[in-house]
Amino acid sequence: MSDTVTIQLDRERTLRFDFSAAVEFKKVSGISIMRGDLNEKTLDEESGVALITACLRHEDPELSPDDVARILTLESFAEALEKVTALMTAFKEAVEKTAGG
Repeated sequence: MSDTVTIQLDRERTLRFDFSAAVEFKKVSGISIMRGDLNEKTLDEESGVALITACLRHEDPELSPDDVARILTLESFAEALEKVTALMTAFKEAVEKTAGG
């Protein structure tokens, strides 16, 4: 699986989940994806927007969580989280495979 997927928000955008996104998300939320800390109890609207922002930042380094919140709708928020979840799963599986785990 690729580490990117496209999504239609205010325009077509590309979500990317990589180490940069994982680190940025941990810095702003305190939630470690690699440790498996992200779950239904830790994922709320604020952490969801932070995660989506981290996955969009490769396109636009100046993009803020407030910018992302403004361009999301309830439907696009759910779609983005679904797509990011698939990217995170593939990323974690690749890391585990590479690490021999």
